[in-house]
Amino acid sequence: SHIRENSEGHVAPNLVKLLSEGLSALVVAHRPERLADRWGSEQMVPSDHATTRDLAERMVAFLKRAPLRYTYFDPLHVAPEFANQVYGPADMEGLFGANLAPVIREVYVPAGVRDFSHMRLLSADGTFMLQWLGLFREEPFTKGEEALFASLAPVLASRLVVERVLWSGSPGSFESLAQVLELVGGPAFIVSGGTTGGRIVLLNSAGQTVLDQEPSLTSTIVGAARGARSTRVRSVTAIGAPGLSRHHVVVIGDARTNVDARLRLAVRDVGLTQTEANVLACIVRGDPNKDVATKLGCSARTVEVHVANILDKARVESRARLIAWFWTR
Repeated sequence: SHIRENSEGHVAPNLVKLLSEGLSALVVAHRPERLADRWGSEQMVPSDHATTRDLAERMVAFLKRAPLRYTYFDPLHVAPEFANQVYGPADMEGLFGANLAPVIREVYVPAGVRDFSHMRLLSADGTFMLQWLGLFREEPFTKGEEALFASLAPVLASRLVVERVLWSGSPGSFESLAQVLELVGGPAFIVSGGTTGGRIVLLNSAGQTVLDQEPSLTSTIVGAARGARSTRVRSVTAIGAPGLSRHHVVVIGDARTNVDARLRLAVRDVGLTQTEANVLACIVRGDPNKDVATKLGCSARTVEVHVANILDKARVESRARLIAWFWTR
């Protein structure tokens, strides 16, 4: 509940703080990043303790020279029996036996935590590792604490999946979300936060144009995500998932960016025919070709031809870029 209601941005710092307070544990969390020639660390978050800071620094240095299988698992192919499972000291000894994993030999031993009581969790989406979380302290962890840690695993995994897809995951995911916003027929914004805070974390081209013209509109947009009413706001839609802090998509109306006025400019500047202008009007409102064909009384194939002609005249290569061109030119 604490994580779901109060976390902002990445979940790791909040989880580290919660576990450090609740279990009096030293905590290190990191996400793997596959670079061209090695593994890196996309995010490394130690708790505020000299031991874990040292451990985190040694881990970063280790990852720079580590092979693909930098410990007893491959982060791209986590075995199902390891994924989202909490392992305590006894489990760890059973896994390793007499042989130390490279990460223990080269990181834990020099950092002085080899003999600490240790719990760890590999948060995974299927077989893909999302994050590694390790807890260390001198006194043994209890079974109850292991159960508490395990109860957090589903929430952590659920949020990290969404973060990886939408906010901080594989290269291009943020760009993909931005392209989706460009399909909205008007200025659109994604606002983070709940009833007491919030900020614009992403916006489309039309939204940027409006804010450039009217910076004070930011407070109206953020206020709409908190529930405030405004005649400028066309719609507010909550988005989220279990374990993910709530965000809202806010779409506003703006007289200076109305469709009819911009269509007249498009007809004048790039030489659209009246039929092409009618097709463009449907596209920027988000209509698929089938709906455009129904509205205009023609076949979907004919609409495709018109769309191709419009793209050529506007000198853009996709519908998303056409919509961006329409709202920002």
